[in-house]
Amino acid sequence: MDNLAVSITYGLLALAIIGLWLPALTWGGKKIPAWLPLFIAAVACGMMNGLLTVAAFGAMALLFAAAYAASVVTRPLLHVPLLFATGFIVLGLALHLFPGFANPYLNVGDAGHQFPTHLNFDKPTAGLSLMAFLCRPDLSDWRRTVRLMALPLIATLVAVFSVALAMHYVRFDFKVPEVTPLFLLTNLLFACVTEGAFFRGFIQENLQRLLSRIGITSHIAVFISAALFGLAHAHGGSTLVLLATIAGIGYGYAYRLTGRLEAAICTHFCLNAIHFIFFSYPSL
Repeated sequence: MDNLAVSITYGLLALAIIGLWLPALTWGGKKIPAWLPLFIAAVACGMMNGLLTVAAFGAMALLFAAAYAASVVTRPLLHVPLLFATGFIVLGLALHLFPGFANPYLNVGDAGHQFPTHLNFDKPTAGLSLMAFLCRPDLSDWRRTVRLMALPLIATLVAVFSVALAMHYVRFDFKVPEVTPLFLLTNLLFACVTEGAFFRGFIQENLQRLLSRIGITSHIAVFISAALFGLAHAHGGSTLVLLATIAGIGYGYAYRLTGRLEAAICTHFCLNAIHFIFFSYPSL
């Protein structure tokens, strides 16, 4: 597979995700989200170079249609089914159930540290659609966000790595290989943003709204979303499920305390970055 085509396609996808936080563009007197032309360019490049097929395009178009409809339709009889439809499509893309996505496999690193990974197009697209239509990025009053997220961030790091070390899941292993910037950038934009948007911005937020209407504490939504986040890591075994659940509680409280999805994403990314640099990755 052409490395240049892969670099351009996924570079455009990364820029599209960053564009979620950029001001809208003005073209012909109309406002256009900054992410939209970048995402269209990424899809076009992917299709021209065989990274995406017509089937993949259809799945993405279906997701964007469902997410947009769910964002504008307010009648419960239509809004709720549209939310479920969006959630199922997002889950299908995140689990790579839709055909047509090449998702090239990479084995990056040096002789001492190899990090097998995939460059996914389907999963980041799922996160981008949620952020664009249903979660709404917001960096306003970021100082307040940083102040409020400090406690859940520290508590999450201490809890997760204490349990991981006690269960001999990881060991200290400081390293900064050449691939560190690329690895962390893709982890932030392609994993943390998507998982934060789905588990916190979509599942937890909607659960909180539902539970508040029936008089049940919204803390329950944090634990439910964390449990689902843990189960999503079942492929890594029971220890990873436990660690991901503990981490998910921390991410959930970072979101609940601040009301900003960016707090959950940042907490998630900090944990992953520290794991990658200071501990055996992904495990012993």
